[in-house]
Amino acid sequence: MATYDGFYGYYGTRSSFYMMQLGPDGRIYITAPNSIEVLSYIDQPDRPGLDCRVVQHGLHLPNMNRFTCPHFPNYRLGPLDGSPCDTLGLDNHPVAKYRCWQDTSDYLTVGFTDLSTYAPTAWAWDFGDGSISQDTSPVHTFPGGGTYEVCLTVSNQYSSDTYCKVLQLGPSATEGRPAPQVEVSVFPNPAQSFTNVRLGGDYLPRNARLTLYAATGHLVHSQHVTAGWGVVPLEGLAPGIYFWEVKDDGRLLGNGKLVRVE
Repeated sequence: MATYDGFYGYYGTRSSFYMMQLGPDGRIYITAPNSIEVLSYIDQPDRPGLDCRVVQHGLHLPNMNRFTCPHFPNYRLGPLDGSPCDTLGLDNHPVAKYRCWQDTSDYLTVGFTDLSTYAPTAWAWDFGDGSISQDTSPVHTFPGGGTYEVCLTVSNQYSSDTYCKVLQLGPSATEGRPAPQVEVSVFPNPAQSFTNVRLGGDYLPRNARLTLYAATGHLVHSQHVTAGWGVVPLEGLAPGIYFWEVKDDGRLLGNGKLVRVE
C-alpha cells in the first residue's frame, strides 16, 4: 500500500510506520517508532491496494508523540444476536452515519465512508441529485456546484435509520436552500516551523486558497487547500504576527491572526 518516503520530523526523527489503530472516523492512524510531531493514516482502509489512500505524515500534531498510539475502544459493538451471551433479548437496531472526502482533482467527485453501527445489512444512498446507490461506501460525481442533501439509510431485520447532511460544493448554492456553515481553523497558534489549516463542516471547496500577509500587508505565502486538514510551512518567515485568510473563488471562508515564534 505504501513505502516510507524518507520524511524526517523537526528534530531529525523518521516518520516510518509503527503501531496502528482504527479511529472512530473510519481511518487507521499510524505512529512512528520514535518521538515525532506527525501521524500517518490510512484514509479509506476498506478499499483495496493503493485506493486505500495512505497519507504519510499527513496529520501534524501540536506536540511530540512518543511511540504511543491513540486508543479508541469499540463501544458500539452491540449484542451478538442469537448467541448464548444474548440473554437480555436485545436486538441490534442500526444507527446510520457517514463521513465524506473530496477528490483533489475534481471537486464534484465525492467519496462517502460508511460509519454506521449496530450491524446494518443494507445501505441506501440518496445523493440529492436524482442518483442513488446501494454500495456501502460509494464514490459519486455530482452534476455541478451547489447544495445537495445526501441521505444514508441503513437497515437490518429489526429496523432502519436515516442520517442526512447538506453538502455545498463550491461557492455557489442552489437557490432556495441554506448554505452549510464553513468551519476554518489554523492550529497550532502560536506556531514554529509549521501550522495546520482545517477546512471542516459540510463545505467542499472548488478552488480554495490560504494566504498569509505580514503586518505590513505584504503577501508572504499562498497555497491551495482542500476539505479536511493541510500543512502550512512557516520556514523562512520571521517571528511575528501574520494575518491569514481562506477564500474559495472570491468567497471569504475564514480569517484571523497567526503568531510565528522561534
